[in-house]
Amino acid sequence: MQIKRRFLGDDEFLLGVLAALVGLATGLGSVGLTWLIGYITAVSFGVGEQRLGLLAIVLIPAVGGLITGPIIYKYAREAKGHGVPEVMLAVSLLGGRIRGAVAVVKTIASVICIGTGGSAGREGPIVQIGATLGSVLGQKLNLTPERVKTLVACGAAGGISATFNAPLAGIFFAMEVILGEYGLRLLTAVVISSVSASVVARRFLGSQHEFVVPPYTLQHPWEILSYAALGVVCAVAAIGFIKALYASEDFFDALPFSDALKPALGGLLLGVLGYLTLQPGQKIPACFGSGYAFIDASLAGHLTLWAALGMAVARLLATCFTLGSGNSGGVFAPTLYMGAMLGLAWGEALRMLFPDHAPPSGGYALIGMAAMFAGAAQAPLSAIIIIFELSGDYQIILLVMTSVVISTGLVNAWFGESIYTLKLVRRGIDIHRMRGVDPLSSTRVVQAAVPDDCAMTASTTVSEALAAAAPHRHTLFVWEGGAAIGVVRRSAMLTADPDAPLRSLLEPPSIRLPADASLYDTLELLTSLDVDSALVYDHDRPVGIVTGRSMVNYLGTLKKDRGPVSPIE
Repeated sequence: MQIKRRFLGDDEFLLGVLAALVGLATGLGSVGLTWLIGYITAVSFGVGEQRLGLLAIVLIPAVGGLITGPIIYKYAREAKGHGVPEVMLAVSLLGGRIRGAVAVVKTIASVICIGTGGSAGREGPIVQIGATLGSVLGQKLNLTPERVKTLVACGAAGGISATFNAPLAGIFFAMEVILGEYGLRLLTAVVISSVSASVVARRFLGSQHEFVVPPYTLQHPWEILSYAALGVVCAVAAIGFIKALYASEDFFDALPFSDALKPALGGLLLGVLGYLTLQPGQKIPACFGSGYAFIDASLAGHLTLWAALGMAVARLLATCFTLGSGNSGGVFAPTLYMGAMLGLAWGEALRMLFPDHAPPSGGYALIGMAAMFAGAAQAPLSAIIIIFELSGDYQIILLVMTSVVISTGLVNAWFGESIYTLKLVRRGIDIHRMRGVDPLSSTRVVQAAVPDDCAMTASTTVSEALAAAAPHRHTLFVWEGGAAIGVVRRSAMLTADPDAPLRSLLEPPSIRLPADASLYDTLELLTSLDVDSALVYDHDRPVGIVTGRSMVNYLGTLKKDRGPVSPIE
């Protein structure tokens, strides 16, 4: 076993083979996700329209949320929202470890969400699915954390590559967003995975790109100034989108009912919005699904200024209803959609002001996509490369770079976080500082355990427990006869009968850990047993409970002036 582990951990050739396998699996996953979303969409709105008429527009997204909410809530809450921050967290803090259930739940939830009209893209889900496949493969083969993280990046690269038929963009996205670093030691495996995923996608979906990009040429040098101004517009819009998305999360989180039902409410609000914005001749509102067909329309210049602005606002609200309520999908497609609409509107405005000199509006739509995504994701190289691969036109790159650099720089200066990193910052995690640090092996589990500062007995009622427990306590000990007999989750108490005893909500303590165990060993044990909590004992005395959340919260509170976490002696 030791020889096998050393061979798997050190052999670069084998790592390349594993990267190819991850790429192939991710490519197949992308193909399957695309087909399933198309099928669910056709069934939902084809059959729904026949039976319910226009009422289907209102009800189908709510039904979709009613299905996905309990699935996410019960089996893998990491699948909630757009998914990429969870992958970044796994790479930076958790040694690349992601539970295998995440890929299954993310697939099911995203297919149903987008297929029933949810305003989200499939790029974020396939990135998380591919990353999970890479992580599970690395864990099964007992690879080192560095190798596991590399395979996670391989899955992320394969996801973007297969979705857009853009292998270079997949490589840069994995390194720029997921890993936060560039290095030759990582490049080979990521390239292999990205190319493998693209080959699979081309075999089943064709070699065409996701969008139809018309040819474009720079007609006048002054156009550069107009594209620079577009970069400013997209920077402001990106900040507005990020703030609106997380404000919607706060709104839904504050609602006093189960998280499992909130996607249904978001779906209902989305349905009403879709009904109000449905145009004559449309079977599905423009704010439903990924909206790729409408991006093509903007690139072709087939929309008016006011139509494009209205569609951008409707997409913003639709995405907040969908992802803010806890449904599953990606922010990549909505960001590209809004950028395309803003770019087209900007181009149309210039054509009204300078009818004899303004270039076609489709070029502004294309560059608006890049500038909006670059500002929101803080990923300028990924944005530039993906536009180059989509257009195949080197002449437009100068204009793309102008808008992208301005948008990225302004968002960074005015706001400081991306749409991905802000989700972690809101949880107290400084992802920028934690990258490159491995606190897992050097931290005692007792440091991340939540102490039992609120003793509960099995006969304590739910209302009494909620009144006594601090709001940050997500899991409580339950004692009987001087011993901890189990735990109760706050989320379970919020939906239970206030007069019910805690005994009725009891979950047995899964495992016991010594106080000096490392977080690395703890995480490995929790993952292998597929549990999310353990009691921590100092000799025979219970001193706290450790969960995935408590470990992440502890690591996120480490401040720069404290330096690395205390090593185990």
